[in-house]
Amino acid sequence: MKKRNCLVVILSLILPLLVAAQEGTRYVDSIFASVQVERDVPYATNISVLTVNNGDPDTVELVMDIYSPVGDLEEQRPVVIYLHSGYLLPPFFNGLVTGSKLDSAVVEVCTRLAKRGYVAVAPSYRLGWSPLAASLEVNKQTFLQALYRGIHDTHSSIRFLRKTVIEDSNPYHIDPDKIALWGERVGGSIALGVAYLDDYSEVTSDSKFFNGDTAEPYLLLDRDGDVFGLQPALLHIPNWQEYTSEVDFIFNQGGFLMDTSWINHDSPFQPPVASIHSISDPFFPFGAGPQWQTWAPPNFLSWVIHGSRTVHEKANSVGINQGLDMSAWQAVPGAEEINMTIEALSDVPLDLITLGQSPTTYASPHLYPLLSDNIAMSSPWSWWGKPQLDSVVMEANEIYGTDFDSDILHEYSQLTYAPNMSAEHARAYIDTTMMVFLPRACQALQLEPCSIVNRNSEELVDAEETKLRLAPNPGNQFVLIDSDPMYPIKGIQIYDAMGRYLFARYQINSWQYRLERGALAAGTYFVQVLFEEGVSAQRVVFR
Repeated sequence: MKKRNCLVVILSLILPLLVAAQEGTRYVDSIFASVQVERDVPYATNISVLTVNNGDPDTVELVMDIYSPVGDLEEQRPVVIYLHSGYLLPPFFNGLVTGSKLDSAVVEVCTRLAKRGYVAVAPSYRLGWSPLAASLEVNKQTFLQALYRGIHDTHSSIRFLRKTVIEDSNPYHIDPDKIALWGERVGGSIALGVAYLDDYSEVTSDSKFFNGDTAEPYLLLDRDGDVFGLQPALLHIPNWQEYTSEVDFIFNQGGFLMDTSWINHDSPFQPPVASIHSISDPFFPFGAGPQWQTWAPPNFLSWVIHGSRTVHEKANSVGINQGLDMSAWQAVPGAEEINMTIEALSDVPLDLITLGQSPTTYASPHLYPLLSDNIAMSSPWSWWGKPQLDSVVMEANEIYGTDFDSDILHEYSQLTYAPNMSAEHARAYIDTTMMVFLPRACQALQLEPCSIVNRNSEELVDAEETKLRLAPNPGNQFVLIDSDPMYPIKGIQIYDAMGRYLFARYQINSWQYRLERGALAAGTYFVQVLFEEGVSAQRVVFR
């Protein structure tokens, strides 16, 4: 069997037609020039503690923004649901500038993902708890309830997307079997909860989940609902119960897990996780330690929670990250340097006693630590414009009758949340974050364009040996792709004359496939045919 590197052969087919070929791998490179956003798509209705009707909590409509690449011919695209930050309170009320699906970082990441071929979804979720309560027990209980509501809403958003595939003819062209959660700060905590909280006993198994005054669990089934949000409760309305809310990958950007006992390999399905986290985060611990709250003087501790370093120690030890093979990521610029940094820091001791955390090390597989001389770096990927902030704060004060001071919000947020804040500074951190996310998403979601072309085993197979034939070629409305029955076709990938990936079809598993022209314009294309033994690249022309 004659073999050569498949990328070299595809380029050799393309180069005679071109002066210069453009390279780009879907889900890795930014291959689409523009993105369309459908704003405020309703996905669920539930009960909010922030609005009342005759003294009782009122129902609210939950919405999402959906980012898609313009001009994409792919019919089934992986989904990334991005959960914003904000301490489970609305912007300004949380003492910060950020905290909604319109944050600069949310828009930036979702746009980058869509340009790479993903469908990126930024949902709202219910907010509201009592940080200024005189009772510590009320403080803790309302926070945990708010986190629980965010978990329920995320389950609902996942089920809604799967519902659109079955009931609405898949308007967003998503692959319901390839869904990832990306959570920023408390959004990361929600994402981890969706992934690993899968039994009500897990929120009643430790004394920290019990109210010290009433001896009752902070979360009650008849009031707050079950962990998946499938059953009605006093403060919960189920949405789309007939669909599953399983996900395939978690990306945690500075969040925490209430307890790592939620991670266990005995559960039916717990997805792999990757993280990025500032080691000097003063609010959400890098390792195991206290969650600090700063809304009321004096600052006080609420409970011990588990940050990214502790999450990864458990996740790696129980084996849920085994599928994240670090050997096949050469196509993602900077990924190897990221891996080398993680490996180099994994055995270096880290003492965070000043933040009340137990000793640990700087890194763990699939966790990238953000190092900083600033003692209070939480979200270096965040940024905002001061003139726009002044305008928005003024408008919010008029609507809510509040007296927020944009100068105070700006200075406090910048000092404690995003030191050296600027768009350039934030985007540089997002660059690093993408280097951590992209290769692991390719592996966890099994995305063929960015995994097949990088695996050493995917080499070119001679068309003569497989008896590969494309006819009629040139074609008008279709081309039949045939092979020897001993070499069944596993899948195909279609590239345009510039070498840019267009779309793919997988799980064919037959010696014949009818490639429909569909929306393809007249011209030359390249078909990469995937076999068990490797790949063959062929030129095809549509008239």
